[in-house]
Amino acid sequence: MATVKIKYLLRKAGLLYYQRGIPPDLRPHYSGRALILINLKTQDLSRAAKLCAQYAIRDDVLWRTLRGREGQSLTTPESRAAAEALLQSWGGSRGLRPRYDDNHPQEVAVVDHIEDYMTRKYGKPYEITCDSVDVDEQLTHPRLDEFYSPIEREAIRLLNETPATRQILLSDALERYLSEHKRGSDPRFARDARRAIGLVTSTIGDFPLGDYTRDHARAVRDALMPGHSTATVRRRLDSICAIFNIGKHEFDIQCVNPFEKLKIAREGLDAVKRLPFSNEELDEISSACLKLDDDIRWLIGIQLATGARLQEIVGLRRDDVILDHVIPHVHIRPNEALGRILKTPGSERVVPLVGIALWGAKQAMGAAGVSAWLFPRYAADGNIRAGSASASINKWIKETPAISKTTHSLRHSVKDLLRGVECPEKISEAILGHGTKSISDNYGQGYRLETLRDWLKRALEPIK
Repeated sequence: MATVKIKYLLRKAGLLYYQRGIPPDLRPHYSGRALILINLKTQDLSRAAKLCAQYAIRDDVLWRTLRGREGQSLTTPESRAAAEALLQSWGGSRGLRPRYDDNHPQEVAVVDHIEDYMTRKYGKPYEITCDSVDVDEQLTHPRLDEFYSPIEREAIRLLNETPATRQILLSDALERYLSEHKRGSDPRFARDARRAIGLVTSTIGDFPLGDYTRDHARAVRDALMPGHSTATVRRRLDSICAIFNIGKHEFDIQCVNPFEKLKIAREGLDAVKRLPFSNEELDEISSACLKLDDDIRWLIGIQLATGARLQEIVGLRRDDVILDHVIPHVHIRPNEALGRILKTPGSERVVPLVGIALWGAKQAMGAAGVSAWLFPRYAADGNIRAGSASASINKWIKETPAISKTTHSLRHSVKDLLRGVECPEKISEAILGHGTKSISDNYGQGYRLETLRDWLKRALEPIK
């Protein structure tokens, strides 16, 4: 069996360490040391690998700032990580964490060590200024603060931080939110959460949770309004609100969430109703798909005759497509480990394949080759690129059949077709994944698939 090597991991005397060489040009910042060695205090290799990666990231950030690059444009988490690494460099392999008591908030040795570092870096002006302030104000006096870089300032703040003075920033709430949420490892979900909080920090700043006010929340809302629908603004504010609440709860912060119940002027009045395709338009799209016969058209064909969301089709695995059953069908189900997320629990379902959907599924299965994905061009482990597929499909619909509607209108069309044949609402929900309970509870019982198939065939009869 091949051995997997974990970067920067050292096993010594039964213990696991993070070990990394310090670049020669940066060794003066480490009192001349050539090596970083940190006891990881775990025997779990998976945990050790994650810790090594975290230490490596923070060292990389610190080294960039020590070399004079990117020090002014770091995010709060990056700044804090670099500050932690700087503390580690000041204190050797154990790191510096001063012991506090009523009379001596910092150990004299700690102060002396940092003074030596700062004097080497900033020279005589720092030494003169330091000598001119009281001993108990060394490192924190405003006149000394003028010398410090943002990373050094954060490191000294962390050094003086006690449990009573610890600051829980909005960025801390974000990281806890992503670590605790069941979808926190989903790249798209994490990107959207970071984008929402990024708007707050770029508009207002990354503050302790208790420092945000209603005026701040209104400023964020107003910054969101230009170029966005009120639905998008509400979605972003809901995300910010949820992250803020997690921070309050997880860190036991007693404060008001200023983002709660925030009003949006004319909310919902700008909503654009998605019009379904007419039967003639569906005929035209279907004929064009059969003629072109490629993966984009197979996608459209499956969506046209199932009403599934595009992301649900793009994220299908080959083993989700069952063609050798008496009623061919697809099993739309989540697989979070591979990046396959469904919109709601009720979205998991089985949908019969009839007409052009069956044609599209057969063509895609035959062309997928060795890939485990039905549409490998738009799917890879951890990354379902439905947005790319949607852009290609929408462009084709507008240019070739020359219809001013989007792929999502196909879903609305199937809903209308089912309604047109008076399909029972529960059956329609089972097909479209609108219900709160999955039809897969009865998966394998032929009459259920047969019922769904019969209603779909009846609804799609007007389409060639």
